Amino acid sequence: MKTQTIEVDDDTATVLKQRAAELGVSVPQLVAELVMHEAGPAQADGDDVAELDLRWKAFEAQGSVAAGGMSCGGSKLGVRRHSGTDAIDEA
Repeated sequence: MKTQTIEVDDDTATVLKQRAAELGVSVPQLVAELVMHEAGPAQADGDDVAELDLRWKAFEAQGSVAAGGMSCGGSKLGVRRHSGTDAIDEA
């Protein structure tokens, strides 16, 4: 995988590092998730949805704790926008 360097101001870098640490992910993983969040929901065709439905039903049939009523809440990511200039350099 080719890596890229993104320049941000110190305040933004600090916020990214803190938020990544809170979520237990790396800064690159956080940035990737933020980009995917901004891109909107992924599209899935009918076959993919049917496959996921089958897997979910098989999981529920196991009688696991998660299938017994526990829920998984999504975490909302916050981004602080900065009016400064950001640059992207190819490495």
